[in-house]
Amino acid sequence: KLLKYDTDGNIIWVKSILGNSIKIDNNDNLYILLNNSSLSKYTNNGDLLWTKSIVSSNSFALDNAGNIYITGSTTIGLDGNTNAGGSDVFLIKFEAQ
Repeated sequence: KLLKYDTDGNIIWVKSILGNSIKIDNNDNLYILLNNSSLSKYTNNGDLLWTKSIVSSNSFALDNAGNIYITGSTTIGLDGNTNAGGSDVFLIKFEAQ
């Protein structure tokens, strides 16, 4: 569960979200990596803005401009590229929205 508290420790809202990793951007939006297969963006009020499907992500990061960088590995070809055999590493960049 994801909870937001006020400065007095009172619960403002609760969301049932299964996430592996959470990051907060400069606008207090939440980015949550879900089950290593999708990334969701929520407002600081807990409202879902979008979800992007991704392939087997291991980690993600945000920069100061709001760009998102996702790393992981895959055994399939991505974006028209052919798999080199076994597992390949990838880095995906989503520009700030």
